[in-house]
Amino acid sequence: SIVNAGKSDGDDGIDNNELQHKYLEAGERYVVQVYLEYWTVHGSMLLNVRAEDPVEKLWDPLTLGYAKKVWLAPTRTHFTTKFTPKESGWYNIETFSDDEDTVMEIYHPDGYSMVAAGESDGDRGVGNEELQVKRFEAGKTYTIQVYMQDLDDEGFAWVHVWRSLREPINMS
Repeated sequence: SIVNAGKSDGDDGIDNNELQHKYLEAGERYVVQVYLEYWTVHGSMLLNVRAEDPVEKLWDPLTLGYAKKVWLAPTRTHFTTKFTPKESGWYNIETFSDDEDTVMEIYHPDGYSMVAAGESDGDRGVGNEELQVKRFEAGKTYTIQVYMQDLDDEGFAWVHVWRSLREPINMS
């Protein structure tokens, strides 16, 4: 198993979500076994695998399902990319780092931030992940900026967009 010992207990996620970040080799075959924590419970689940854009496409706009990998450091505190969805709907936007906590800002085509005040603090996700769910309109270009939570930190960070199967629950 490539899941670290003691990490397949359902505790590496938010609520009912399990989150594992693993590097997989191209051309290799992997079998993923997904199960609910309690054998008497039934339900549907989503498995999301992120592919990484080659380095020569770093400055191209984000492609749905492909991640951008960037180096962030005090001398390069953020990375800015664009995303233009082909379909209107809900999208998951994720940043992640093996090294440090990541944060993001998402800007609407009209220029305002779509991230609520206090939500770009690296706490909407698990560990070093930041996860936002936003509604995007087809054909409009959104700007995503990725940062390390502490600007004096350094390390690789990824940014990734994929379709959300459902709209978020509003608890207010």
